[in-house]
Parts: sequence; C-alpha cells; structure tokens
Amino acid sequence: LGAWNTPTITGQFEYIERTEWDYPSYYVGPVLRFYNGYALHSTLLYYNGTEYDGRVGVNISHGCVRLHPSDINWIANTIPFYTRIYITEIISKSKLISACFFISRLHKILRPFQSL
Repeated sequence: LGAWNTPTITGQFEYIERTEWDYPSYYVGPVLRFYNGYALHSTLLYYNGTEYDGRVGVNISHGCVRLHPSDINWIANTIPFYTRIYITEIISKSKLISACFFISRLHKILRPFQSL
C-alpha cells in the first residue's frame, strides 16, 4: 500500500508490463505494472532470494501494492497481459490480509487445473 503521502491509485486498470526493479542491495520482482509507475509487485528481496523487507499491508510504498513472493509469482505466471485488475481502497490491515489470504487460497485451488 502506498504511504500516506504517496497513496495507491484506485480504479480499473489493465496489467500492461512485467518487469523487475533492480537496486544496489535488493530487487523487486516480478513487477506487474498497471498504470504509469504503479504496479503489483513482490516484497523487497536480496539477490539470493531471501527477504530484504517482507512487509505487506503497511503504508510504506510509493503507491504500489506489495504482495508476498508466492502470491505475486502465481499472479505473474497465471494472469495474461491486458487482464483487467481492480484496485480498491483497503480500509484496514485485516482486510488486506483477507485479500492476500484469498489470493493464496485461489492459487492452491487453481494450481491442479493449470496442467489440463
């Protein structure tokens, strides 16, 4: 979630780019950009794959939505480009946790069907 001075944009968008953002001490990826610089992306990761900053559901980003690596990897590997995504205002941290839990559960439900 975006910090209070850089809030997350809300609305309907299309996922338009998959990339990775590299920094000197860590990287973020996959990054699924949906509007200008706004994106769904992983937590911050060291180059060896361990967490640099694993916080999710905290207002600290520049407007992007952080997800746990397993959730964003599933989305990136499952959802095709130009899929419509909906970004809505999340009023409380517990609702974000519920949304991430739903993504995780959906991942486990749909995984067996991906090989059909």
